[in-house]
Amino acid sequence: MSFLDTFAEAGNKILQAEHPFISDVYCDLEFLQDLRFGALLLNLKSAEEMTYVYAQIDRYNERLDERTTTYFPSLKLKEEVIDKSLNDPVSFQKIACFAPMTSMFYNLTSIIGMILRSNKYAETNVNKVLQLWISVDNSNYPKELLKQLAENLEETFNKKIVVNTGYAKRYTQSLEYFLGKKMLFLYDFEQFVNRPAIAMPFASEGLFTEHQIFARPQVNPRFASLNRKELLSGVDKMRDQLGIYCDFEYCPSQIVIRKDK
Repeated sequence: MSFLDTFAEAGNKILQAEHPFISDVYCDLEFLQDLRFGALLLNLKSAEEMTYVYAQIDRYNERLDERTTTYFPSLKLKEEVIDKSLNDPVSFQKIACFAPMTSMFYNLTSIIGMILRSNKYAETNVNKVLQLWISVDNSNYPKELLKQLAENLEETFNKKIVVNTGYAKRYTQSLEYFLGKKMLFLYDFEQFVNRPAIAMPFASEGLFTEHQIFARPQVNPRFASLNRKELLSGVDKMRDQLGIYCDFEYCPSQIVIRKDK
């Protein structure tokens, strides 16, 4: 299964859908920045361990779950160490500063550019500004970093977008809040649809059929014993099934490594 054409396809959908005006886009910050990987880096003890981690990065980037340490077995770190670092306010401040932005961050800017170009041709609401809503689950995330992220994105698009940042336990906002965002980039889609306020409107009432939803390819931990081929087959089948309820696509959130020639 390849995700290389995901954003090209998404852009084509945006540009070919009779130019609907997209006014609000939602994204989880954890989709844009790999905080768990940042916690792993925080717990490294030597340059040799750092070299080992980046040598294993391709394997980590192919993961279909939220585990971290299992992809770096030689470190002999337990997953509980990562969770503890993320839950410690002092450690988390450091993690937020050096955890890498992911491929999703760069792909999001491409999508925003496509939306802005499409919005030029929309017949309605032409004077509205695109609103990007970024939410972070951890209230210890430094406010100054969120402010800087918002300012950098707004400058990238020459003030043609407004970036709204905030803190919220994941997907605890109201149903109306999410229905108001016609495009959503979700770090944990399963958690999203399992929220009581979302589950019924999504699956039974069809309230998200006009929404574009992007999410990480992921598999519930109870299927961890399956082999890679079986897992990928299950991910493909799930994507097809979810297409009944929304315009759905998986998108990877990977660590981007520059490889000098």
